[in-house]
Amino acid sequence: MLDVPGRIAVNLGDRRIRRSMVLIALASAVASSVLVALVIGGAMVLEPGSLVETRVAWMPGWLADSVVFVVVTLGAVALVWFTFVMVVQTVASLFLDGIVSRVEGTDYPHLPEARGTTVVRDIVASVRFVGWLLLVNLAAAPLYLVAILIPGLSIIVFWIVNSLLFAREYAEIVLLRRLPRRDSDAWRKRHRWRLFVTGAVITAGMSIPLLNLVMPVIAAITMTHLFHRNSDAMS
Repeated sequence: MLDVPGRIAVNLGDRRIRRSMVLIALASAVASSVLVALVIGGAMVLEPGSLVETRVAWMPGWLADSVVFVVVTLGAVALVWFTFVMVVQTVASLFLDGIVSRVEGTDYPHLPEARGTTVVRDIVASVRFVGWLLLVNLAAAPLYLVAILIPGLSIIVFWIVNSLLFAREYAEIVLLRRLPRRDSDAWRKRHRWRLFVTGAVITAGMSIPLLNLVMPVIAAITMTHLFHRNSDAMS
């Protein structure tokens, strides 16, 4: 039997999983592009260039408009950069249950059929997770600011906070297909350190451009193997 990295590579070569990965990447890219266009369009409708002209009388109108356009564009790109993980996560939520089901069917065919989820449940779970992602990171914002005073500490804090969040989210995607909530929580508690390391890898992947487009798929496959390859997984 191949080890987990080997099985992940095989799973990523599966035609159905590849198709889901492409759809997630394309839909996320389109959603992010639309978000940029809406932010830029909305800002320009407000004609901030006129405000700049009234405050900086020496600046010609065309230059004020150009400066504002550049600033708004950069701001929109920054906005998308920080929210991109949330966009990808929301889009991916529609596919992850099917991906886990495919991995279980090909790699663990002896398992009984799982109850799976519904589209509505997946969307609700994704919105809840994105909400937690926002709230926890906003709550940790003062800590991030303090950590800026120590080189590298803010990155470490960000990594720890989001590793815990991603570990919990992707574990539940797999666990709740087969275990009641109480058993799922107990399993996560028993394997907290394995989950934390896996969450740290997911967080790192989500921070890398292009890789973050497919990282939800890799994360779901990884967590599926992590769950089923532990002897107490179904106990």
